[in-house]
Amino acid sequence: MLMHWLVTHDWTQIALASSVLALGLVVALEVQAFARLRREVTRDLARIFEQLDLVRFETQQLRESQAPPVRPVSAPVASLRPVERSQRAPGERGILAPAPAVSPPARDNYSDAARMAADGAEAREIAEKCGLASGEARILVGLQAARSRRINS
Repeated sequence: MLMHWLVTHDWTQIALASSVLALGLVVALEVQAFARLRREVTRDLARIFEQLDLVRFETQQLRESQAPPVRPVSAPVASLRPVERSQRAPGERGILAPAPAVSPPARDNYSDAARMAADGAEAREIAEKCGLASGEARILVGLQAARSRRINS
């Protein structure tokens, strides 16, 4: 009986050890699979954002090409403002004077950067002149290079 107990006890230890090893192997494979999944998702998200940037840039170019030309307008009536009290002559009521010229809206730095990339500027130069992050500038230059390769093929 004692011999039977020793053989059974040894067998259970071997089974327990093999199941622990199998469990360790499964955990190691799962960790590897999660790491691979993370790399693939990061790569795919980067591609998606690059495509979104391309679509945004092409939409802006299309919008600019379809927009009617803007004509400069001399001081419209709506931009007249009342003359301040300190600027009035004695006995004069609030006379309307032209409002100060409004500066044109700021240009979109991304469009300027895309044009610079299309002209062959380097990423460093684009980042400095347009205020973009260096990563965005590198993506623009890379996308432009890919676009020109696609056109030339």
